[in-house]
Amino acid sequence: MLEKPEDLNKLYRLSTKRTLRKRANQAKATSMTATTKTARLKLLPLALLLLTTSLLFLVLYDYYITISSTILLVLLQSQGQAISTTITERIVTLEVLSQVRLLILTSLLFMLIYYYYITVAAAMFELHLPQLAATMNSSINSGRHQP
Repeated sequence: MLEKPEDLNKLYRLSTKRTLRKRANQAKATSMTATTKTARLKLLPLALLLLTTSLLFLVLYDYYITISSTILLVLLQSQGQAISTTITERIVTLEVLSQVRLLILTSLLFMLIYYYYITVAAAMFELHLPQLAATMNSSINSGRHQP
């Protein structure tokens, strides 16, 4: 039996809609892949800056810890002989102790700066990602996105 022309027309429209929907979904998936790549490329310099600065702070922190531990070792060696030392050597020991305190405080300051920097960098990532995603989505929706 042949179907009515209206039924065939409906069937044709439904299949056309499905095909168009499939094509739109495929195009959207392709543009989302391009959007992800673009977002990664835009965030790469910020991530490299974060990594470089983090390594710099770690090197400086390690440098100060090395110096402070060396001075502390000298201090402990001089304290072992403190019973038979003169007043001048005790003054030198006190100066070394004050330098150790200064270096430890400086290393703590570097740790605080490093912690603050990491916190700010994480906040910057959180701030920039939604804006970047919104920009990419608006350009995709308006059809101006170029992969």
